[in-house]
Amino acid sequence: MTHRACTLATVVAIICTGCVSDITSTTVMSPIPAANLTASTDDLSHTKVTPHLDAAIEPNTNLIWCASFQLAWNELMAEVGGPVELSGQPADADVLNRQDVTAASLDPADYVATAGRARRAASQARAAIRRQFGDTAVPQLLNRQRVPADGLLFYAYLQKRMHFPHAFDEVYPISFGRDTQHLGRTSQYKAFGIYQFIPLCERHRILSKQVRVIHHEFIPPRENLEHDFPRQHFVVELLTAQPNYRLILACVEPKPTLALTVKTTLARCWTPNTLVLDNDEAPPEPWKARNEAESQALSQRLSRISHLTFIESLRIPVLDFDIMASMEGLVGRTLQNTSSPWRGQPIVTAGQRVRLLLDRHGAVIESEAASSVFGGAPRSFNFDEPFLLLVLHEATEKPIAAMWIAHPEILVSEPASKRESNVFDLLDTD
Repeated sequence: MTHRACTLATVVAIICTGCVSDITSTTVMSPIPAANLTASTDDLSHTKVTPHLDAAIEPNTNLIWCASFQLAWNELMAEVGGPVELSGQPADADVLNRQDVTAASLDPADYVATAGRARRAASQARAAIRRQFGDTAVPQLLNRQRVPADGLLFYAYLQKRMHFPHAFDEVYPISFGRDTQHLGRTSQYKAFGIYQFIPLCERHRILSKQVRVIHHEFIPPRENLEHDFPRQHFVVELLTAQPNYRLILACVEPKPTLALTVKTTLARCWTPNTLVLDNDEAPPEPWKARNEAESQALSQRLSRISHLTFIESLRIPVLDFDIMASMEGLVGRTLQNTSSPWRGQPIVTAGQRVRLLLDRHGAVIESEAASSVFGGAPRSFNFDEPFLLLVLHEATEKPIAAMWIAHPEILVSEPASKRESNVFDLLDTD
């Protein structure tokens, strides 16, 4: 029997860029840089890539999702004439068949999707990507596929460029995993943001306009724990120059799945903080309260403020990785759609690549997927414990990327010689 091939390949690139050396940023359409960490999930003990949002969040494990795999799966569904049927019908296929993300979920200018015989479809995809994104796109998985010319190729490429109007500060290194600090962990990771906001500092005033505090709450200490630390949950939006997409970071308690964590975070986004202090109004100081009732009242008012206040800090760890993963739940399954000429042919490869760069200048997300068928304290906005990174299309209210960051193996280490910044240096605005 002649074996033909069906390749499912997708790429996502969401790019937020800013100026490298000056507070006034300019958008530069440049190729995505090489990553600090390039690895396969086979080489990483605490990182998984999922083709859909319904994946379970596991303790101490990073979980990464981009819409790329879904976009390519949608092309496969169109080719076979409906929901994809596989031998044993894995749960991943059922979730992907729901088409939670479609072409209507994002802007047409942000992606390329095509399907057809491999040689023709690959040629069309490369031409469309070059026409739409120029030299900024490097679709690696598309070039790596070994598919016969008469095989079937499904391909999607998505790129979104967002940039901060002003580059954030590089701040002193951050520890990650507050629950283990008492064990004497000394690892430090590169971070960016605003360190101890000073209203008199012009640079701080400019940068603080790019930070929106959507939600904040103080978490009561947990009982019967010998080593517990004051905890705060918060959702912060970093405002970019791209009007149609939102970049959201949420330090929250995870739900059982990534989908539910995203859902509860978005619910907070639709009812954000609205309290704005006057220029001459001092922020509440619950630590100076005379009794518990007054402290609680002041803490609640402080939590409702929608912007940074005096001496508050925003510190976000730098993420810079390029990770390849195999979707093992789909590999080896045969197509069962009766109307498809590919019926009975097995999926022999199913993979996804995710490239993320998040630093003071912005974020870069690039994702590819491919499969083949032959045949009570001051507020603190330090992201030093597990958090959600979310890129959201504002008009459709659909995420196109979501990542639960829970383990430091994908963070960027800072040399031990790095020392804490002197906040008083920031008052010099010359």
